[in-house]
Amino acid sequence: MGLVAGAGRCAELLVGVARMCAYSASGVRHSVGVGIRDGRNIGVVTEPGARTAEVNGRKAVSVPTTPWSCLLMLALGETARVEVIVIGDGNENACETARKLGDVVEPRLPKRVG
Repeated sequence: MGLVAGAGRCAELLVGVARMCAYSASGVRHSVGVGIRDGRNIGVVTEPGARTAEVNGRKAVSVPTTPWSCLLMLALGETARVEVIVIGDGNENACETARKLGDVVEPRLPKRVG
């Protein structure tokens, strides 16, 4: 997971209204992105294959977007979410990789008060 911890260079992107940071590195068979989407919580996710989950006690939804990619959304209050996306090579479980990244990202998010 050194890629997330800063070994790779972040390419800042605006994907729709989501502020994303995308990473890739030579020799790695997948790319990852982490971003914040304001104005949408995880309760509005209705994509086929969406599964509710928890990451370190935080509500989450996981959506396999293709056979080799996955989007993990972590609740960030009532009106925002953090998105972790993994785009792989087709030979790995992208949702498992997204979950591992979620385990790294979640402790760095603000805790809900109240």
